[in-house]
Amino acid sequence: MLQALQNWKDIHEISRFHSQSKYHKTAVVLADNFIKAYTAPATDVVHRLDSALCQKEQEARKALIPIVKTVLFCAQQGLPLRGHVESRSILDEGEFANNDGNFRAILCFRVDARDKDLECHLKKRQKMHNIQVLKFKMSLFCVAVS
Repeated sequence: MLQALQNWKDIHEISRFHSQSKYHKTAVVLADNFIKAYTAPATDVVHRLDSALCQKEQEARKALIPIVKTVLFCAQQGLPLRGHVESRSILDEGEFANNDGNFRAILCFRVDARDKDLECHLKKRQKMHNIQVLKFKMSLFCVAVS
């Protein structure tokens, strides 16, 4: 549309012309495809071919819900997320001698309250973190030896 509509007596003809235009038809098809993909994301080709990917996405979404709720809770209450020490795992048992921060403390509370999806996600992340730390220590060892 290049200019504002001022001649309203021809609105029916203008609307009919617009609805038959190529750019309008393309926009309608794109909007329909977006709505289909948004309402049923598992129907695209990638998800149909890779069911493991679909399952990982579902697990990640389940784990994100308590994490996002925790962030929103802290924000609504005006609580800071960070603490003084954030080096230990959330799943480590033991006393809270160091201030881990509200976010980590609430996540720990949720795990203690038997949020299985969150606990499973945190265990997977802990394994990945341990592997990254091991790789880093090995690289330091290789540099020290050489």
